[in-house]
Formats: sequence, C-alpha cells, structure tokens
Amino acid sequence: MASPTSFVLAEGTINGGNSLAEKIEKVLKKIDATSIWAGKLPSFLIIALTLFQGGEVVARYVFNKPTIWNWELCTMLYAVMFLLGGPWVLQGKKHICTDILYVRFPPKVQAYIDIATYLCFFCVFAAMMLWQGSIMAWDSIKIQETSYTLWAPPIYPLKTLMVFAFGLLTLQGIAKLIRDIIFVSTGRKI
Repeated sequence: MASPTSFVLAEGTINGGNSLAEKIEKVLKKIDATSIWAGKLPSFLIIALTLFQGGEVVARYVFNKPTIWNWELCTMLYAVMFLLGGPWVLQGKKHICTDILYVRFPPKVQAYIDIATYLCFFCVFAAMMLWQGSIMAWDSIKIQETSYTLWAPPIYPLKTLMVFAFGLLTLQGIAKLIRDIIFVSTGRKI
C-alpha cells in the first residue's frame, strides 16, 4: 500500500496541470542552478587573486614597495569565493565527509541518515548562521563598518554577502532534504 505522500507525489494535483512532483522538481532544479551560478561566477576571482598576489611579490621584492591593500583585498576576494562556493559544493555533493560506514548502507538507509542529520545539525546550523549573520550584517551596515587596517576598506558588503551565501546554502540544504524525503517515501530520485 502506498503512503499518502507517495500517492500525492505520483498522482499530482487534481487541476490537471503539472503534477506536484514535476513542480517540486522544477523548484529544486532552479535552486540547483542558482547555487551553481553563484559558485561559478566568483570562481573566476582566482585569476584576479593570482595577479594581485604576483604583483605584490614583484612590488615587495623587486621594487621594495609593498602595498598596504593587497593582502586584505585578496582575503576579501577569497572570502567571496569561499562563501558563494559553499552552496555549489553542497549541490554537487562534494563536501568532505567521513563515510566509512555510510557508503556501505543501501541508498534508502543513507537517505534516512541524511534526513536525520540535516534536521538535527544542518538546519540548526543554517538557522543560527542566518539569524546571527543578519544581526551582524545589519549592525555593520548601520555604522558603515570598515576594517581596522591602514587601508580601511568597507566590510559591510562582505558581511551582507555572508547572509546571502548562507541563505543560498540553506536553500540548497532544504532541496537536499526534500529530495531525500521524496526518495524515502516514493523510491524516486529527483
């Protein structure tokens, strides 16, 4: 006997339009596409980082004229890549994990484990990061916060980006959770 969830997902909506499963799949694919786009776009910053760091080496060791801004700018660019790369990595299932036992379980057991760990750990982590990150970003925007260095660039845009990135990470995590729930209840992978 099919569970109510699997019946709803298999039969779809009554209005004769797209099935519920197709609508969910479209939303999940849009979340995936957004995560991929948000991760790939700043990945090209590695070129700028390489040029800036190479220029700093030349300025420091060839001309004996180090800059006051290069290290901090490169740190900020790396932060952008790191923050926006997180959802992309989660979407591609490329985060590092210790899976000595996990890989030996059947796919449905893995999905149950993922559901439990996402509900217990990921959702709590994501909620805390969004909540505290939002407070931190808002406070930073209000005072137009700058760094404490001699160059003193504004850092409130980076703190705001952090909230955006954790929002994307949360969406991608929810997409993974929905996929696991659908797989456990219907046996269908989306």
